Amino acid sequence: ELRDKHVGAITDLLNGDVPRGLPLLGFPEISMEGMTPWGGCGANPRPQAIEKRWRTFGRHLAGGFPYSEGIYEDVNKAIYAGLYGAPGRPVDDVLRDYVAAELSPAVVEEGVEMLKLMETTLPRSGLSATRLDGAPRIEALADAIEKRLHPEIASGWRWRVLRIRARIAALLQRHEGRVTPELETELAQLHTLYHADETSLL
Repeated sequence: ELRDKHVGAITDLLNGDVPRGLPLLGFPEISMEGMTPWGGCGANPRPQAIEKRWRTFGRHLAGGFPYSEGIYEDVNKAIYAGLYGAPGRPVDDVLRDYVAAELSPAVVEEGVEMLKLMETTLPRSGLSATRLDGAPRIEALADAIEKRLHPEIASGWRWRVLRIRARIAALLQRHEGRVTPELETELAQLHTLYHADETSLL
């Protein structure tokens, strides 16, 4: 009975029937989906998943507040901010603005391609990933982008969570999931970037 009421309430919302005509706000998941531990391999861009959900729910929302648990999902926050501000806007346009503003206008095309490819290599549990065939291309794009970034941007956390993610995916693909010294170095950098001391890990 409770499940039926829940399904009925969602159906009403999708039909545009919000209780008392109040604005409907979203609280989208952008942190934990598709990766455990979340943020454990760096950035987790989810443009395709967000766009798919937005096509269903977006027209009913007056705004929202993404459920954020760390700096690694900065791209996802930016996508939702862009969609809340302009609901009919293509996600690719939001990604272009993000790359231009946070990295460089000179790397927009490469940056958007890299972010979209990262989503294809996301599903994973620990270091066990289900699909890493895009990892070499992601690493090549990250290498090319980094050479064109201002040093201050290249050393900033927004780029580093993306860059580390690219390196981790490439190392896992290259060494068939084995933990190597190079991989341990990348994970240690992420550990430092997150300010994750041993107490927080426990």
